[in-house]
Amino acid sequence: MSRGVIRSWLERAGDRINPILVKETRQALKSRQFSATFMLLLAASLLVSFGGIALAGPDLDYRAAGPSFFVGYFAVLAFAIFAVVPFGAYRSLAGEQEERTFELLAITALRPGQIVAGKLLTAMIQMLIFYSALAPFMAFTYLLKGIDLASIAMVLFYALAGSVGLAMIALFLATFSSRKSWQVMLSVVLIAGLLVVTIVSIPAAFMLTTESVGATLAQPDFWIAMGILATMYVTYFALLFQLSVAQLTFEADNRSSRVRFVLVLQFLAFVVWSGYAWVVHSSGEPEILVGLLVFAALHWGVAAAFLVSEPAGLSQRVARSVPRGAAARALTALVFPGPGTGLAFLLVHLLALVALTALADFTAPWLVLNAGPRLGSKPLTLFAAVLAAYLFFYAGLGAVVVRAIRRFRPLPAIGGAAITVILAMACILVPTFFALVLPYHQYDDYRIWQISDPIATLREIYKGSAATLATFPAGLAAIVFVLNLRPMARAVAEIERAGTPRQSAAGTGIASAETRGLAAEAAAQA
Repeated sequence: MSRGVIRSWLERAGDRINPILVKETRQALKSRQFSATFMLLLAASLLVSFGGIALAGPDLDYRAAGPSFFVGYFAVLAFAIFAVVPFGAYRSLAGEQEERTFELLAITALRPGQIVAGKLLTAMIQMLIFYSALAPFMAFTYLLKGIDLASIAMVLFYALAGSVGLAMIALFLATFSSRKSWQVMLSVVLIAGLLVVTIVSIPAAFMLTTESVGATLAQPDFWIAMGILATMYVTYFALLFQLSVAQLTFEADNRSSRVRFVLVLQFLAFVVWSGYAWVVHSSGEPEILVGLLVFAALHWGVAAAFLVSEPAGLSQRVARSVPRGAAARALTALVFPGPGTGLAFLLVHLLALVALTALADFTAPWLVLNAGPRLGSKPLTLFAAVLAAYLFFYAGLGAVVVRAIRRFRPLPAIGGAAITVILAMACILVPTFFALVLPYHQYDDYRIWQISDPIATLREIYKGSAATLATFPAGLAAIVFVLNLRPMARAVAEIERAGTPRQSAAGTGIASAETRGLAAEAAAQA
């Protein structure tokens, strides 16, 4: 292959590369911050090498010094990839909004997804450069005994995945920095969080390198656990990416559909892995499924706060994207933006969660012959139904309050989500506070005024001594369902109208006149 062909191929490839990636990479590699960090990494690595050799003394050949040297090099690398690179990605996107240069990007042909992807890829390139600088030092530790290549590869892989995830979190937080009141707080929170992750990662790396992982890699349960973690990592990474894109998308566009599609994929992945855990590892006992239900409740609780706080109504741009087919419209109606469709979207998934729990509860006696009593001889379905009722009650109550506030003043989605979370926390913490401070009342004692607290109520139901308590959260959920039934129906009807093909009155009149004229001409000829 000639040099000219290679050059032309590289030029065409360069034209297709994300322009944000090209611009940000050039700026980052030429910046003083990157040059200073790179030189400090090399200097710190040399210091670890010379200092470690000096401390080890002349008996270095007879000691297993590999883990100690590796952790020293990893500490240097961790500061760069866990603190410097993610915070640099945050400042890159936040600076675009602070200096008002993001508006110039928004009016170009670049989509918000390309902007976020370009910033993320730039951070990944910096990580790989830092990796390449420290790779010779880390490979050198294998010759010092006490550490194997599998442990080195595992630590470096986990560190790279964690660094990419932290960069994605930093970019997501940067999308909120357009508000000046949030800039300082977000910066402080991010710096503190990145430093904590950096400090915690060092002893974690030491634990992984001091033990041989060969036997662990041969166990099937290890790969099952890695599959679960990989699924969580990929789905939550995609969720943060779509949320970041939604934050940068202008308000008249569709900000919700892709986020809700990711939530659907997460739910399906949760069902698959939960089913596997229930069939293979539970032996018919409820503890593992109760833990999974609590995790699902936390996940959907956070999602519900944002789903019910979106602006109401469909813009013309979003209405044009509604499918014209009735079947496609029915399948995708709940992924379009709006608090009404958001609450219906949540309700469908909660009902599916209860139905799948009922199926697991029904199959429990067949998993093991001598299965123990489940939830004190009460069906596991009751626990899931009460948990779903509480989630829908909090979400529906937040939707009612946010809708009432918006009648008098505008309220952004983040403000509506904050109000929903505050209402839910008040319903949980106020009864708990009185249960702790009232005299002659033990925390484990249950009173009817604690009915708004799901922790106390579910604890009683878990004991199997108060199944009738389920009627109270069911009643609360029914009340908010009635209060939100009209907005949910109106939102679905609006999507139905937007997707139904209609002819204009003028077009219909013209078509009718032409038809009458042709009919009259045919009659005259006859």
